[in-house]
Amino acid sequence: MNNPKLRLKNVDGTIYDNWEEICFGDILEQYSIKTKTNNEDVLLSCAIEGMFLNSELFSHQRASDNTGYLKIDKGTLVLSAQNLHLGNANVNLRFDHGIISPAYKTFHLKGCIPEYMVQWVKRDRTKKFFFDATTTGASQCRRNVEWETLYEQQMMLPSLPEQKAIADFLSLYDRKTEIQIQVIEALEKRKRGFLQQIFSQEIRFKDESGNDFEDWETDELNSFLFENKERNKGNKFGKKDVLSVSKDYGVVNQIEYQGKSLAGNDLSNYHVVHSGNIVYTKSPLGKQPYGIIRASTMDGIVSTLYAVYYCKENILPELLDYYFSLDSTLNKYLKPLVNIGAKHDMKVSNEDAISGLVTLPTSMKEQQKIVDFFKTIDKQIQVEKDKLEAIKNVKKGLLQQMFV
Repeated sequence: MNNPKLRLKNVDGTIYDNWEEICFGDILEQYSIKTKTNNEDVLLSCAIEGMFLNSELFSHQRASDNTGYLKIDKGTLVLSAQNLHLGNANVNLRFDHGIISPAYKTFHLKGCIPEYMVQWVKRDRTKKFFFDATTTGASQCRRNVEWETLYEQQMMLPSLPEQKAIADFLSLYDRKTEIQIQVIEALEKRKRGFLQQIFSQEIRFKDESGNDFEDWETDELNSFLFENKERNKGNKFGKKDVLSVSKDYGVVNQIEYQGKSLAGNDLSNYHVVHSGNIVYTKSPLGKQPYGIIRASTMDGIVSTLYAVYYCKENILPELLDYYFSLDSTLNKYLKPLVNIGAKHDMKVSNEDAISGLVTLPTSMKEQQKIVDFFKTIDKQIQVEKDKLEAIKNVKKGLLQQMFV
């Protein structure tokens, strides 16, 4: 097939010229201009999702000295030498200039406009195109690019006017995506603000008669919890039921969240988790010297790296989940419990964690009002996320139909 299923037309209603078959290398002009001193320009990173400032992806400078890094400008095609088959290919349309790691190859484009190529490289079929020019590397997940093979591979290319028409059309969906992301971020920021204000009691709810609820009380967390000691005897639950705890997403299915199960074959000693249980990470998460406390909305199992609790009748699990979803709350709560002397193993045991002090509403009605309030915001966020996914799916379909 020499032309795509879906074609755009000229302003006069005529079809553009037929697409031409060319070698991928025909549109590439490799260039390699390296820095001669450290920090000659802003440091950029090329990721599967796009081009970013290094500071946007990492909390530190990835290299102490970036002498010998590659200079790029606007319109540069950047191809990864290590994970190109996973989609790490981008056209820099975001930054006027910058520098990136020499682990990449950089190209100017010939007979192909950058705005068109930025759409082409993000198709699922382009990943297969790149994969076909790779060989197995040192590990199963790493594949080495056979550059000459890649350059000789055939691709179909439309005329420059049609390239521009396609790029302009698809950029509308990119803009819709950007706007939708901004809507979601605004709602999430609003939610964080309310979390801060409500749990600091800056904002208080009133009862049905308009009266204040009773004062909040400060008590140890263990006054609201008791341990769930149930184990996965007989492997009642399998790998598909293994859960993990995420600061941002709460208790999640490990396979769905991480793409694979990290559990071994023997799951008999895993803790059983029921919906409404509180799960605490007993080991540090990344560089944080403490764990995470979140409520589960599903049944499953977690490894012995976690501790699991039931909520007593005086607390709603959803309330604790919202309470500990706020970074500032978690930091303030757990840091006093850290054994400062053990600087190389800064853990907070589950026994110490549940002995920490929390200040929470004593009225179950006020707890429910708080939970219902945040559930309403969560529903709004999910509606907007569904809209974002719908936009992405439409764009994905167009990428399949508008390219060969």
